[in-house]
Amino acid sequence: EAVAFHGNTLARVPDLTVSANATYRMGLRKGWASYVRGDLTYVGKSWETEFNFTQTDPYTRLDLRVGFEKADTSLEFFVRNLANDQSWTSVARSPNLGLTPLTNFSTMGAIATPQEARTYGMRVRYTF
Repeated sequence: EAVAFHGNTLARVPDLTVSANATYRMGLRKGWASYVRGDLTYVGKSWETEFNFTQTDPYTRLDLRVGFEKADTSLEFFVRNLANDQSWTSVARSPNLGLTPLTNFSTMGAIATPQEARTYGMRVRYTF
């Protein structure tokens, strides 16, 4: 008897994905300019396989940047994953080879990948 997938959702395809960004630029003194940028991403829930056994929760990520520019020089401060959301970005099913002999694949495990943790940083660029 064949396995029926009727009614199941396509694997590893979120039910909804939305991205939005905005940048505000302003002039400063002595030839400098600055900007503030925000990037917002929402990824809906998705199933691990066509069998629809394991599902990831929806998650949201917000990245922010503040930068200063003048001629050939730029300085940028950034924060990735501002809310430090550790939701899983993917889930995969795999044989649990550590607990069963290689001839028995009846025990399965799941591998989950969380979002990148909150990251702060600075970029400096000089073009010559």
